Amino acid sequence: MAFPEIQSSLQLSSTRSLTVQSAVCSMTKHKR
Repeated sequence: MAFPEIQSSLQLSSTRSLTVQSAVCSMTKHKR
């Protein structure tokens, strides 16, 4: 935990990727 900034940035990127994944899932569902 020597680099809280990196940890927070990693968390942010993971949440962002999760949001993108959910968005893509909804988009594909809409196409069907």
